[in-house]
Amino acid sequence: MLPRLALLPWLTFPVPAIQDEFSYLLGAQTLAAGRLTNPTPALWQHFESFHINLLPTYQSMYQPAPSLFYALGIVAGGNPWWGVWLSTGLMCGAICWALQPIVRPRYALLAGLFCALKFGVYTPYSDSYWGGSVCALGAALTLGACVRLGAEGPLGARASRPQGNAGWKPAHPGKLWQVLPLILGVALLANSRIFEGLLFAIPVGLATVAWMVSQRRVRAFALAMGLLAMLFAAMGYYNLRGTGHVLQMPYMANFQQYHFVRPFLGSGILPRPPYHHASMARMYEEWEGKPGRLSHTGSGIWTLTKQKFRFYYKQHFSPLLLLALLGTLGAVAPAFRRSNAKDERIGARYQAAARRLLVYTFWLVVLGLFSVVWWPLSSYPAPLLVSFFGLSVLGIRYLRVALRSRRALALNWTRGIMAGLLLLGLGLMVSNTLRGLRHSVQFPLVWNLERVRMICDLERRGGRHLVLVKYAADHPIHEEWVYNGPDIAGEPVILARMMSPGEDCQLIQRYAGRQVWVLEPDAAGLPTMLVPWGSSPVVPRCP
Repeated sequence: MLPRLALLPWLTFPVPAIQDEFSYLLGAQTLAAGRLTNPTPALWQHFESFHINLLPTYQSMYQPAPSLFYALGIVAGGNPWWGVWLSTGLMCGAICWALQPIVRPRYALLAGLFCALKFGVYTPYSDSYWGGSVCALGAALTLGACVRLGAEGPLGARASRPQGNAGWKPAHPGKLWQVLPLILGVALLANSRIFEGLLFAIPVGLATVAWMVSQRRVRAFALAMGLLAMLFAAMGYYNLRGTGHVLQMPYMANFQQYHFVRPFLGSGILPRPPYHHASMARMYEEWEGKPGRLSHTGSGIWTLTKQKFRFYYKQHFSPLLLLALLGTLGAVAPAFRRSNAKDERIGARYQAAARRLLVYTFWLVVLGLFSVVWWPLSSYPAPLLVSFFGLSVLGIRYLRVALRSRRALALNWTRGIMAGLLLLGLGLMVSNTLRGLRHSVQFPLVWNLERVRMICDLERRGGRHLVLVKYAADHPIHEEWVYNGPDIAGEPVILARMMSPGEDCQLIQRYAGRQVWVLEPDAAGLPTMLVPWGSSPVVPRCP
């Protein structure tokens, strides 16, 4: 992540643009203030926005792990992006660490380096607040700790070691402390992308329990169960503070209030809830209503599947998908998996079981991604990155095994692929950097940068301000201006949705002492769209 740090003077701290980012940052600001949630503000209907809860408390609807990293960035560095930078760097390092017991060290290093080159500069993982890096970090910690715990016993350390330093060596025998990264990884998975994280954790959990039982690891099993109990208790307390129910996550409360499409293909559409704002109704209709209707026909499901595949291939699987498929074939086909005498002497049963774990985790998450209704997003596949990169480098390894009868050709072919991938990763990083530099000099400013400019301009004027936002009927659904900090009443600038004249006057009276403005984001000329309340022709005067 040093290249991204070196580019900071030119590629400055990213500004949130997508609704999910604002929600995660609300959670980060809340945690940085020492709270788990916030009280519902007065006249809360004016402050409704996407992916945040205002009832029963005011908080992000998402699980808190990404927000915890961003809160650390706020507290330690003054900006939440430092949490993004930290989690992305840890993700790349953890992927390398997790794969070391499964593939040769140089292949694990290749996976970590390619991950850093592909996702390290101006990508949704390094320059947004979607939380994908945190989830991918959790998956890598979970997998790495699991295979290390399995390295002791009949599948691992009891296998004879090769003579001298030749060949691949298994990880050191499992130790009690290795339970800690396992539970930490589970905690990050359960508190970031809970559905995809659960799919990833199922085969890892089953393998961990099987290895612990077969090795009679009573102390490790007891420690793991105790830490899991503490984790679930903490999650229950967080739910209790936010929703009033131990088993109801903030996401579930938000789903009940705003969503009307069940999450899985063909699972049905619920009655539409009453919305206070037309822009919110349009957004939910476009984001989930359209794919929800598509999911009830075969042709619609095929349309969704094609769009998801194109998106995920471009964002995550390119250019390694064929190598990952080859790695999958090698991990599950015994005849193709045979390598050489060195590998046979190093606990081949353990090695094969660990590699099959890559297959199970990767394809189970892929199945989950294509089973949900929603349009694809970059953070959804985050748990499978470690398995995908592991299968990809295994594909290189198995390609060399397939050519073992021509040793020189196999060696040159493998080295050429590894060098080509590093060069390709470097090219991707340069391309992303140039794209980021081009976007940083746009004029007029894109809407999210204009939003920040407006807020900073009002803060420089001094005093306290209330901005009422009026959208046009065709306002772009993803350009949402109405987001506030955790303490709305204490903010120097409050953004609120314009409603009826009487409701707007109640809001102005409730937050008296503020200069009131009207914002029309869809009016021509971005710098002039903010006008004082009394000067705007679209609002009446309050008594």
